[in-house]
Amino acid sequence: MQDQVIICDLDNTIFDTSSIDPELFASLLHKATDYLSGRFTAEIILSIIQDIVSNPFDRVCEKYGLPKSMILPVLDELNGISLEHSAMVPYEDYAAFRAIPAYKILVTTGFKRLQEEKLRKLHISQDFDRIIINDPVYANSSKLDIFRELSRELDLKDRKTYVVGDDPASEIKAGRELGFTTVLMVRKEYLSNPYTDYIVSSFEGLKDLLRDNII
Repeated sequence: MQDQVIICDLDNTIFDTSSIDPELFASLLHKATDYLSGRFTAEIILSIIQDIVSNPFDRVCEKYGLPKSMILPVLDELNGISLEHSAMVPYEDYAAFRAIPAYKILVTTGFKRLQEEKLRKLHISQDFDRIIINDPVYANSSKLDIFRELSRELDLKDRKTYVVGDDPASEIKAGRELGFTTVLMVRKEYLSNPYTDYIVSSFEGLKDLLRDNII
């Protein structure tokens, strides 16, 4: 195994979830409106749908004060969405990630079927030594739990393990708690965060960070 290890997120780190055709989620919005209209405005329901598509659903429930039972019908609809005819590509700088010499682990949270379909459409599975899909419907594991298990299993070296992702409250916080080197990917606007060691805006930046042996 390579001395350096990268644990990488998928959504909004490797590809932009907003690039998925919004028409695919029309039925999801309709279902959500049926179940949530008595409690939320149309604007908030749309916000909930946008969050569900790109965030762990348990965090969405917490954010909006939703009981799990209320959101399950919406999740069932989401799980039935097909990305077969959706054009999906990684960010333009993804080639820089491919070029980084490291043992690479993809850890992503979401419906297993939907996340696997994303991987097929993006053609990136071959770039990882290991892929872990954390389906929140069937597993109660947090990213901290997953990272801790990986650390035990692979005997990860704290500062030689880089956690890369866009969510300060999820993978970045978990990596920080375990003493890993954390790299927050911020592509659209600058965001400071006390949990991260480094902030980059592209995989080119990540490649430079590791190449220059700053750590």
